[in-house]
Amino acid sequence: MALENDGRFAEAEAEYQILVTLLTPRLAPSDRNMIALGQRLANVQVGQEHFEAALATARPAYDQALAELGTDHEVTQDLRLALAASLARLGRYGESEPFARPPLTGCGRKGMNRALPTSPPPWR
Repeated sequence: MALENDGRFAEAEAEYQILVTLLTPRLAPSDRNMIALGQRLANVQVGQEHFEAALATARPAYDQALAELGTDHEVTQDLRLALAASLARLGRYGESEPFARPPLTGCGRKGMNRALPTSPPPWR
């Protein structure tokens, strides 16, 4: 995580790939640690603009996060955004939109609905 925070995405990706190699035989894909590892790996791949790799990492992790953690969990939402960003950057906008939309509509469930107006501004 420190490597990510320093913007050293290639080094972070190498470390995460080592963890994937070590943990895959020991943990189920539905294990929360594997889901979180997929999240981290996808994010450093997006950070390096390796969007195809990020899709390959984020999609199965997202499916597991959705099943194990639910739609409102921050890991699920982060993976959803990694998918949306990767698809959009690859020019696959139609595929990207369904992943980009739920986090925005989900803001109301987190008590942030005051930031999202429900009616047009009064000056219209």
